[in-house]
Amino acid sequence: MAKNLILARYVAQLKVSTKSKQLCLAHLLRELSNFEEAFNCKWSSEMKQLFKSAISHKKGMNINDYFQVGERVKKFENKLTEMLKLDCSNKHKKQKAFVNRLLKNRNNIFTFLYYLEVPPDNNGSERAIRNAKVKMKMKISNQFKSFDFANHYAVIRSVIDTTTKNSNDVFTALTYLAEQKLVAAE
Repeated sequence: MAKNLILARYVAQLKVSTKSKQLCLAHLLRELSNFEEAFNCKWSSEMKQLFKSAISHKKGMNINDYFQVGERVKKFENKLTEMLKLDCSNKHKKQKAFVNRLLKNRNNIFTFLYYLEVPPDNNGSERAIRNAKVKMKMKISNQFKSFDFANHYAVIRSVIDTTTKNSNDVFTALTYLAEQKLVAAE
């Protein structure tokens, strides 16, 4: 993933100081679908189609497309700007809040079209924390006797997940980590 980039969904994530952020389009699409169903909103349908088209475009991009902003990416950006400028006085308060959030985070919507490694959603991140979440639920059976043990587990799990995602050997990475800890302890 691009250095200093965060896939953001919550206010706390948006406050983290990073080079860039990417809003999770999967979550935005889900909200737009809810607006479509609840309010029969044409604007939501069009915004949803824009996001889906951008995701589809990402799948067809090659590595050279990231070195220069293409006309298609500019069209996505312009269409988004146009749609966010539309009058939302007749929208439901939840839709207005949604539009305001998009306006506030305008520069974090199509980040994935500018970086090869950035996905349009945070599904990978959510899958990555699943193991930790399951482990933490097991605290009922006293899996972690102290905060230090939980912290050690989190570090090791993070190394394993990152190593796996980068298609490297987990044993080698853990060995390296252990050697670094031994050197630091001396």
